[in-house]
Amino acid sequence: MKLCVRLLDAVNLPLRDLVRFQGELAGYISEAVEKVDLITVPLVVIREAKSRDTTIRVSEAVFKRLSAASKARDASVNVLINTAIAHWLEKQKRRSVRFEPKR
Repeated sequence: MKLCVRLLDAVNLPLRDLVRFQGELAGYISEAVEKVDLITVPLVVIREAKSRDTTIRVSEAVFKRLSAASKARDASVNVLINTAIAHWLEKQKRRSVRFEPKR
């Protein structure tokens, strides 16, 4: 499945640093979506500065996971991808972003 997302600068820059040295962008995004519990973690504040559109290819399983979480949280797939990357980057000891307060 192809997705077009707008990553927050705060997650895009450290993610791109990882890609430069270690691998593929879509692979890191898929790993983040698979490892982060998108139903319970705080969502990112999406009003922050964003990069230009990025097109990624994800597996059908990752797409289904995003779709289900999107419906459950009434949040866009874009917000969920940014949230997954932000939490994943925090575990990698990378730069963090602001999260919405828990509802």
